[in-house]
Amino acid sequence: MIELLTRLETLKLNNEFAAVILEWQSRYRPHPDHLYKPDQEYYDPVQGAIRYYSYEECLKLNNERAEDYESKRDKIEVIPVESLYIGTTIYVFKHDTINNYINHLANGFTALADKLKWESVIFLGDYAEPWYEGDHEFQPLQDAIGYFKSIGATDTFTGGFKVDIRDLPRFLKNYFWLCRCYASSPYRFFSSPGKSLVVYLCQYGNIHFHYYSQQYKKEIEAHAKHIGMTKADQCFEPFSETGAIEGRRMKLKR
Repeated sequence: MIELLTRLETLKLNNEFAAVILEWQSRYRPHPDHLYKPDQEYYDPVQGAIRYYSYEECLKLNNERAEDYESKRDKIEVIPVESLYIGTTIYVFKHDTINNYINHLANGFTALADKLKWESVIFLGDYAEPWYEGDHEFQPLQDAIGYFKSIGATDTFTGGFKVDIRDLPRFLKNYFWLCRCYASSPYRFFSSPGKSLVVYLCQYGNIHFHYYSQQYKKEIEAHAKHIGMTKADQCFEPFSETGAIEGRRMKLKR
């Protein structure tokens, strides 16, 4: 079973998970250095030209940014977890072809979750932006969008997912393409309710494990080789010599 949850419902399932989401979310807060200023030139998309904005225009745009952040940020109290942080490890699976890699990833991570005795996995972006947008000519992404539509996620859905282990392999296969193809989407994290671990799948398909328990770190390291996970020294693109990612595009904020 796959449940669609509100952001608050998802965050309440795991304090460490919620704390990481809120920490990453703070990067969307309008920074004083990035506010509109009347003594600088900016591109005006309406006029299609670079021009100076008036004080009133700058004030209006800055207020809109602040209001947008305030309306989207998550409002939940969490217990600080900085003192619990153990470290991060990056893992990859065998990557002879991208399709084989996706299968190894989906089945391997599901096997890991099973060994850790997880009953479900929760997923949430670090900011209230939709999981996907419109249609796309790149077929793997279009198929992934179709899958997310089929489980009830509309193109305005910003909440989280709670995925039972039996549904996890198919979910991860489609989730992979969203992470890979949307260039400026919020970071999407996953974990399990009440567990001291937060995981992130980057655009390259590398799995980043953030530990908040020494015991969890030891367990995952012990299981890694048995499910085909190999530790990587740093994040890397395994499927392209140039680093270019087919089907990847920007999601422009409106």
